[in-house]
Amino acid sequence: MLKKMPPQVGKLINLQTLNRFFLSKGCHGVVSLEEQGLPCNLQYWEVNGCYNLEKLPNALHTLTSLTDLLIHNCPKLLSFPETGLQPMLRRLGVRNCRVLETLPDGMMMNSCILEYVDIKECPSFIEFPKGELPATLKKLTIEDCWRLDTKVLHGLLPKLIQLRVLSLSGYEINELPNSIGDLKHLRYLNLSHTKLKWLPEAVSSLYNLQSLILCNCMELIKLPICIMNLTNFRHLDISGSTMLEEMPPQVGSLVNLQTLSMFFLSKDNGSRIKELKNLLNLRGELAIIGLENVSDPRDAMYVNLKEIPNIEDLIMVWSEDSGNSRNESTVIEVLKWLQPHQSLKKLEIAFYGGSKFPHWIGDPSFSKMVCLELTDCKNCTSLPALGGLPFLKDLVIEGMNQVKSIGDGFYGDTANPFQSLEYLRFENMAEWNNWLIPKLGHEETKTLFPCLRELMIIKCPKLINLPHELPSLLPNALYTLASLAYTIIHNCPKLVSFPETGLPPMLRDLSVRNCEGLETLPDGMMINSCALERVEIRDCPSLIGFPKRELPVTLKMLIIENCEKLESLPEGIDNNNTCRLEKLHVCGCPSLKSIPRGYFPSTLETLSIWGCLQLQSIPGNMLQNLTSLQFLHICNCPDVVSSPEAFLNPNLKALSITDCENMRWPLSGWGLRTLTSLDELGIHGPFPDLLSFSGSHLLLPTSLTYLGLVNLHNLKSVLPIYGNSCALEYLKIKDCPSLIGFPKGELPATLKKLIIINCEKLESLPEGIDNNNTCHLEYLHVWGCPSLKSIPRGYFPSTLETLSIWDCQQLESIPGNMQQNLTSLQVLQICNCRDVLSSPEAFLNPNLEELCISDCENMRWPLSGWGLHTLTSLDKLMIQGPFPDLLSFPSSHLLLPTSITCLQLVNLYNLKSIASISLPSLISLKSLELYNCPKLWSFVPKGGQHLQYLKSGSVLF
Repeated sequence: MLKKMPPQVGKLINLQTLNRFFLSKGCHGVVSLEEQGLPCNLQYWEVNGCYNLEKLPNALHTLTSLTDLLIHNCPKLLSFPETGLQPMLRRLGVRNCRVLETLPDGMMMNSCILEYVDIKECPSFIEFPKGELPATLKKLTIEDCWRLDTKVLHGLLPKLIQLRVLSLSGYEINELPNSIGDLKHLRYLNLSHTKLKWLPEAVSSLYNLQSLILCNCMELIKLPICIMNLTNFRHLDISGSTMLEEMPPQVGSLVNLQTLSMFFLSKDNGSRIKELKNLLNLRGELAIIGLENVSDPRDAMYVNLKEIPNIEDLIMVWSEDSGNSRNESTVIEVLKWLQPHQSLKKLEIAFYGGSKFPHWIGDPSFSKMVCLELTDCKNCTSLPALGGLPFLKDLVIEGMNQVKSIGDGFYGDTANPFQSLEYLRFENMAEWNNWLIPKLGHEETKTLFPCLRELMIIKCPKLINLPHELPSLLPNALYTLASLAYTIIHNCPKLVSFPETGLPPMLRDLSVRNCEGLETLPDGMMINSCALERVEIRDCPSLIGFPKRELPVTLKMLIIENCEKLESLPEGIDNNNTCRLEKLHVCGCPSLKSIPRGYFPSTLETLSIWGCLQLQSIPGNMLQNLTSLQFLHICNCPDVVSSPEAFLNPNLKALSITDCENMRWPLSGWGLRTLTSLDELGIHGPFPDLLSFSGSHLLLPTSLTYLGLVNLHNLKSVLPIYGNSCALEYLKIKDCPSLIGFPKGELPATLKKLIIINCEKLESLPEGIDNNNTCHLEYLHVWGCPSLKSIPRGYFPSTLETLSIWDCQQLESIPGNMQQNLTSLQVLQICNCRDVLSSPEAFLNPNLEELCISDCENMRWPLSGWGLHTLTSLDKLMIQGPFPDLLSFPSSHLLLPTSITCLQLVNLYNLKSIASISLPSLISLKSLELYNCPKLWSFVPKGGQHLQYLKSGSVLF
């Protein structure tokens, strides 16, 4: 890893650009930049990704040709040199330097032409140089600097009279000083993601202002009243600022306005919609919110949106309860007169309260419209005629509760309805029960929905049938719905069948879920399918069987889940000549008793059978032909009595046998050693006859990297299971209550992860775990082993990254010397080990990122002696009681590392105060959780400090 810049770089006297020099992984170790490593003629220098860089060279001011200095992604950078910047610098950019707090006083004293300063994502940054920013500055960006005092603006802004661009996005300000009005040259002002509730009227005096960006100002309720004074105004973006109550008066006088993302109408000012009349230069997106407040349709008529040609995306929203309006005719007339220009590309209408739509919606003259959404128009009894929109691609119909039938009126009077539609979704249609396909009668009509690629029907509880005509409007069905690739039908409990005429020919993916009434899939349903690759049937409890005849040769994946009455699999699944299935997943089908006696297709790669309680056997000859089979999972099939040859496939990569009670063939007779490609093996009980792995008969393949032994209640010994394995990386032993110990000898050098859970009689860990020369373990997880009393006295391996010990009630100590060698340890969890008496040095590892100490009653070392402040990489700290002696946190000794983002204090029953903790010093803190500390009475830090610095996170009491 590179520790410093090569001195040879400084000899490149003609080098002008040094760009992303430290971006590569090998340079992450750079701590400082040597003085001799700076080319004297350098003009552009970007330092990016020096994660350990702490300081910049003092000779920075000597780079007399440097015009651009960018310092990005240097999270440990503490400061800039006090010698200042060189005078010819024009641009300074600092981003994601998380511990940088200040820029030195006088740093910019010599800067005579500095024009651009960008400070972004520096959460510790609290102040600018006291020598102030140069008056030459034209662009100032302060974004996501959470701790920067809002008072800084009061001192800065009046002096930056040349400023053209000011961005304070994500800056935690709730007010803007009146001095903003002194920036007469300001053209661009970005206040997005701030907590501003209103803007000062001084903003209205910024006569050169062209762009005001107020995106996602969630507390903003008011704009300046005199905003109409901004005669050069071009862009007002208030998208996401949903608390705005109304638009300022005379906004219509801003005739140069091009961007107005949202226009709000309040209860008493619905007539202000007329302000849109003169905004003929609007373009892009316009959302009109609060249309229920327009009481006179003539105001909507006056707007004349048809004369504003560059609006491409129009959103019209009424209130959610506008459907209860007594004056329905007004609502209908308002929408009628808000007809937009025919160049519109996208239209969204939400919570419209009328019973019908005006004729302009769906008019073929809207030849550029590509997207249309009608949402929660709960009073509409029918859909508008939309089939004539020639280039409509996306159509969403949602929450139309009064629509019962979709028929001729939906398609319109056109020869080829929906000729460009690619995506069609119906959702939350509470009363929809019938879908009719019209008899079009036009000789030139060849298809309906010729380009449809995705059809979604979700939560339509009364829909009984899909239209039989849908896939075959003409005798030659191969040309109907020729482009439909995806069909999703979810939560339609009254749907009882599919059309007997079959699926669209080019359908690739069919997903059917939660259709409780679906009983059968008709014969021949898939006969026309020449592209079908995936079929998913889930949560259809009434489904009895699949279509007779062969499966499509294109079908690669068949998923069947939770079909309680399903008695048989598709017949064609055992035809090796025509079936090309690659994945078969059958889960939760308790009525399935048998599998066809033929062969599975030789193309099958994954076979997964779960929760088929009455399945009795998997014929061994079925698997013999599976030359491609790689993954085999048989789980929770208690009646299966298959013989071992059913599983002996030399190409298997993963084999899992779980909860198959009647499969009593001894494991020694399985011949697992012959599975030379096996990578993962899971044996999950009960297997009551399995007492131990013994003898030479149970040899595991040397290719094995994962072994899981679960729920083997009588297993007492695992003596030779991994002795011959040279590839084992992950060993999991869970719910083996009779297991006493591990074999003597070394662990495999390849083993990286060891998990032991709920082995009640286990008394010791493997001996080889403390051999640092041969053991390369990275993850050790020991849970629920109450008989475990001690850990070997040697060292844990230096490769260990995670150590987690839970619910080992008799464990007495974790030797401190075991931790000393753990240079890689990042996560340490010691939980519910009541007898542990370990000293603090067991936890003091500077590389720790997460430390959790919970329910260790006898660990009575005072927290002030733990030295937690030395854990400079700590990200998450959890201290969970009881710790009965802990009454408060000592003020002078318990310093927490500033790197902490999450602090949890739980079940500290005697804790009375945390006021002495220097919470404001925890500059990275995002989440503070105080739970079940009944005596805690003092939380607020001393000196009136507060939690304003806690950003983008939570406080839980």
